[in-house]
Amino acid sequence: MKELVLFDIGAVQLHLNFELFYERAAKIVSDITEFKREYSQLDAAHMKLNGPIARQEFMVKIKKLLDHEDISDDDIKELIASTWGNPIDEVLAVKSKVKEKYTVGNFSNITHLQLEMLGEKFPQLLE
Repeated sequence: MKELVLFDIGAVQLHLNFELFYERAAKIVSDITEFKREYSQLDAAHMKLNGPIARQEFMVKIKKLLDHEDISDDDIKELIASTWGNPIDEVLAVKSKVKEKYTVGNFSNITHLQLEMLGEKFPQLLE
């Protein structure tokens, strides 16, 4: 049996840019400080009680946080995706090399929706 090696996704395999995310959110919300606080706790609080938050429930909660329940799912996805920069090629190269001898997996604290979106935008991260 091969040993398992796990790679974190955010900030290890993928550059993150929370500044851009919050800049874009600030154009929508009235209080960006409150939004930052609430957004950072959104998934964590739910996971403590119920496990990972479901895709649709996450969308509803984001709409409430943005105080724009009429915002489209695509606009929310675009906002969320603004957090992501580019994959870190050096890490992906190491990951590819490690796969030759070990079973390789990913871990992250992202939601199901974010995982789906990452798979669509950067499939190499989830290989």
